[in-house]
Amino acid sequence: MKVRSKDAGGKETSQEIEPIKTQDLVEIAPKVGKRAPDFSLYSIDGTKFTLNQFLGHKIILNFWLEGCPACEAEMPLIQTAYDKYSRDQLIILAINARGDPEKISYYIAKEKYTFPVLMDLQGDVDGLYRAPYFPTSYIIDSKGIIRQILEERFQTSSQIDDIVNSLD
Repeated sequence: MKVRSKDAGGKETSQEIEPIKTQDLVEIAPKVGKRAPDFSLYSIDGTKFTLNQFLGHKIILNFWLEGCPACEAEMPLIQTAYDKYSRDQLIILAINARGDPEKISYYIAKEKYTFPVLMDLQGDVDGLYRAPYFPTSYIIDSKGIIRQILEERFQTSSQIDDIVNSLD
């Protein structure tokens, strides 16, 4: 590759240089229409979960924080959906980002929630998904494609029903 330049006095020079290689731009966060990144996390009861183990199922992947009022306000709606739909119809995974496992276990038991709560102790999966707010829910179809990113809390049970019914 030949590079030409001019100095302030108008003198032109040229030089052969090696072509510059640039890397493809890396998407910073998963996008709607793209495949949801796989991960491996343990639940508060010690069960190992991966996202790919649920390929073929509709998935709500919910990121939340302990002490987040909006997160805690939507938890009863998530529990209602978990109770309503069979695991063949819908998988719900709630990922707690960087929380204290003992506090989270106490909170989940106190509120009698039974949906899987996964512990992202180092924030690796949160970093992979780059949830912009808490709560954020990734709505994933049965092929593993992100169909919607909800950057706020669920407002009603019927909102969750509409989301589930919109997925293939």
